[in-house]
Amino acid sequence: MVDGNRFSSKEKQNFLQPIQYNFTTFIEGDLGGQIIQITDSRLMLLPPGCRGLKGIEMEAFAASAEELGRRRL
Repeated sequence: MVDGNRFSSKEKQNFLQPIQYNFTTFIEGDLGGQIIQITDSRLMLLPPGCRGLKGIEMEAFAASAEELGRRRL
């Protein structure tokens, strides 16, 4: 339901789904980055070459050389 300039949450979700899909496709597909949901309202966008790790919410993020397709020296 629309009230002035506001959408109900259901209509807002339906309205934003194509935008969210295009955004995700661009960041993860085209750029090779990663999207991490930090809270219900916050996202972290990681550039190509960086990967977040699950289970270490309070730690810095990192990826091993093997995960990135590189050999260790």
